[in-house]
Amino acid sequence: MDTSAKFHLQGAVATKEILRLLPHAAQKKSLRKAVNAGATPIVRAVRANAPQQSGTLRKAIGKKVKVYGDRGIATAVIGAKKGYSGDWKGKKRMPSRYFHLVNKGHGGPAPAPAHEFVESSFASSQSAALDAMESKLAESVEQEAAKLARV
Repeated sequence: MDTSAKFHLQGAVATKEILRLLPHAAQKKSLRKAVNAGATPIVRAVRANAPQQSGTLRKAIGKKVKVYGDRGIATAVIGAKKGYSGDWKGKKRMPSRYFHLVNKGHGGPAPAPAHEFVESSFASSQSAALDAMESKLAESVEQEAAKLARV
C-alpha cells in the first residue's frame, strides 16, 4: 500500500486566480517551489523517525519533485535516494533496495516487523506541510507577478 495524499488549496482564491493568469513556465516554477517547501517538513519527520542501525537509511531519505505543468499538478516523492549507498560491517548497503522492507516489514525465514515510520511521520507533519505549501505558493506567485509587472 502506497502512502499518498492530495492537498487542495482552499481559501486562497486570490492566489489561485493570479496563478492561472501567469505564463505556463511561471506556473510550473511556483508549483515546484510550493511542493518542495511542503515536502521538507515531511522529509525531516521521516528522517527523525526512521529506525537506525547503520545510519545509512536515515541519511538516504530525500525528496524528488515532479511537475506536470500541462495539468497543473505537482508531486513530491519521498523515500530513499536511489544512488545513495554506505558501508556497514564491511558490506555495501543501498537503502533504496530495503527502504520498503523496513517500513512495511516482511515475511520469510527471517521475518521482520513493520516499523511504519513513513505513515506516522506523514500524519504528524501534514499540517506543517500544508502551511508551508500555502505560504510558499503565495510568495512565489507574488514574485512572478511582480516580474511580469516590470516587463
